[in-house]
Amino acid sequence: GGALMNVTGLFAGIVYRGFRLVYVPTTLLAMHDVTTSLKTSICHWGRKNNIGVYYAATLILMDLAFCLTLPQDELLSGLGELCKNAALFGGDHAKGFVGAFSKNLL
Repeated sequence: GGALMNVTGLFAGIVYRGFRLVYVPTTLLAMHDVTTSLKTSICHWGRKNNIGVYYAATLILMDLAFCLTLPQDELLSGLGELCKNAALFGGDHAKGFVGAFSKNLL
């Protein structure tokens, strides 16, 4: 999921600067995170995201079939994040979320 991608992205950004980074997110939350942020960070000493880098992936491979294998609480976690961003950004984000939800696309 997203935690593993943050650790590997941070490692790649520090140790392999200049190498191509490819993400393969396997949860809905990770799919959302990887498409909305260039920052890859970890929490250290009880502080949130205090060690990190900005390191863009060269390629992001997504297969929604991964979502079919997830337990319901993982799917709800991802939907919660999508809903939060729809509420925060409003406008087209909110309309897209409501539209997809009403058509059972989520």
